[in-house]
Amino acid sequence: MTLKIAMFSRFPQDVQHPRGGVESATVNLAVALAKIPEIELHLITLEDGITEVQRSTMDRIEVHRLPKTFPYQALDILIGPGRRSICRYIESLKPDIAHFHESYAFGMADLKVPLVYTDHGPDTLMIPVESGKIGRLKSIRVPIWHFVESRGYSRFKNIISISPFIEEHLKDRTSAQFSPIDNAISASYFETPRHETRPILFSAGWVSSRKNTYGLIRMFAAYVKKYNDSEIELRIAGDKTRDMEYVNQVNELIASEGLDKRVTLLGNLDQREIKTELGQASLFILTSFQEVAPMVIAEAMAVGVPVVCSNRCGMPFMVEDRVSGLLVDPEDEDATAEAVNQLVSNATKRKEFGEAAKKTAYSRFHPDAVSAKTIAVYKSIIAG
Repeated sequence: MTLKIAMFSRFPQDVQHPRGGVESATVNLAVALAKIPEIELHLITLEDGITEVQRSTMDRIEVHRLPKTFPYQALDILIGPGRRSICRYIESLKPDIAHFHESYAFGMADLKVPLVYTDHGPDTLMIPVESGKIGRLKSIRVPIWHFVESRGYSRFKNIISISPFIEEHLKDRTSAQFSPIDNAISASYFETPRHETRPILFSAGWVSSRKNTYGLIRMFAAYVKKYNDSEIELRIAGDKTRDMEYVNQVNELIASEGLDKRVTLLGNLDQREIKTELGQASLFILTSFQEVAPMVIAEAMAVGVPVVCSNRCGMPFMVEDRVSGLLVDPEDEDATAEAVNQLVSNATKRKEFGEAAKKTAYSRFHPDAVSAKTIAVYKSIIAG
């Protein structure tokens, strides 16, 4: 029996260049689902710059790109043409279930199709810790999004939670049934070989205050001074154009600490380049102030790279302290430098942590495991 799924999310034109965690998670899950003969998968997204629906097929995924005609997403979810066009289009496909990965789910209360929403993190959590233009508008955006989310959560019956952190945050905002399912990563990460040749710290995340890029570089400078390490490098992947004021501060710090040849801001990397960086890294480090379930932590674990990350939000639910990595206070640069030294100076511990991380990643983040759990949720919802 065929299971027809309408999935709404962001979806890149080139699946090798997803723009952020939601697109990456969507691509990986969609590819895994489409491999199953009994699945008929339709991927619906809103696209800037087009005037009519564009349809294409990719690896048994039917992709439907609808014109995006309204620029303000929160208002579009409430009263705009985008919400109406998505609702009508999905109903015209007559799917067995609709699976949303995007905030437009908050406006789908009238959808005449069983619905499940994968929550990748409420905007009301993310906006307050952003800098740049997003940060300066937080006083306007937070109350608007709080209204949109509260209205949507009160109507949901089923939510897929990518982290227990989500459930903790939403327990008083919704009566929906939660199904815990991690984000899927590409299966190719499990096949990426390790080839350390020199001490390298690798991090990933757009250069911003939420990702704490400035604090990470301050920690690195403290580590170099304290442990007199003349070889170690810090390589940071991620967009470095969104908040130029913050980027300039980061570059000034690199120069003032004399780290021009030791710290590299790599900019946006594709999946192949990320795997190359992880393959050569001694450890992966992420000292963000706010994260739900970072894809790149799961990817690092799949490659077998030990992780040093913040002890905040969803990250402790991914990395088991002193088993698959080390948890640190992102504001304690000295303690974080000490954690880095524990792993950089001990190859045996790096190997043990990396092997434990990979074992965990297989059971939680492999796309086959994630797709199987997701299909079980679909069938449970359809059965009523």
